[in-house]
Amino acid sequence: MDFYPWKPETTLILYLIDPTYTDDIYSTFQEEVSNLAANNGTVIVPVVTIDSRTFNQEFYNITVIAYNLRNDTFQNGVITAMDIIMSLSDLGHITYELNWYESFRGAYYVHSYFVEKINADETAGRCGFLYEVGDNDFKYPGANYIFLASDERAIISPEYLRFFWDCL
Repeated sequence: MDFYPWKPETTLILYLIDPTYTDDIYSTFQEEVSNLAANNGTVIVPVVTIDSRTFNQEFYNITVIAYNLRNDTFQNGVITAMDIIMSLSDLGHITYELNWYESFRGAYYVHSYFVEKINADETAGRCGFLYEVGDNDFKYPGANYIFLASDERAIISPEYLRFFWDCL
């Protein structure tokens, strides 16, 4: 939880969970740290998937660099889930557009960038891009899908990232 920024009006709820689940989470953390070390400190995401409204694409072994989009929140060099999208674009695989939100519906303090468009598919009304990132053992609807903007989701060396189209 030390990877997630604290924002005004945030509520923290602690749950008592099975220690086996905590051990599984810690094990995936160790795997990511080992993968990062094996790649000499370079983040390489084995599978990146975009399941959009009009297209589905998969990309393999994407090298990710830190764009420091949120150096107001993180130290330079911290890689976020958003950096994966930006890296895909720099590699010529996609185009994208971001939008900054001060607030969003009932959340008065959002202060984050969101992916508004990938290639020709653009957010419309309550429909747009969501994401999940992490270890394959925790795929949706598991622990990898959380309500945290991708520009604030610090990553180490995940097994996958998936941006997908959905309506809220």
